[in-house]
Amino acid sequence: MTRVCAVPGCGAVLYVRNTSGVCRSHSHADGWCQCFDCTGVVPKPPVSAGATVKTVEVPYPTSNSGVALRAKVTLPKEPWT
Repeated sequence: MTRVCAVPGCGAVLYVRNTSGVCRSHSHADGWCQCFDCTGVVPKPPVSAGATVKTVEVPYPTSNSGVALRAKVTLPKEPWT
């Protein structure tokens, strides 16, 4: 099923991993955008039917003070095929 922008009259097709519910032209539109910055709610990662996933914290280098040195990454569990 193809998803389209939530703004009435827009009809722009959304990318399959779009979490905001709106196209780039309406990003952060008041009352329509559902992104983390607009709602404060972290979206859940998509899970395909029957797949089991594992979330791990991965370290990454940074030179920015105050920024976490670990990021959460969600991947399918083993075995990888």
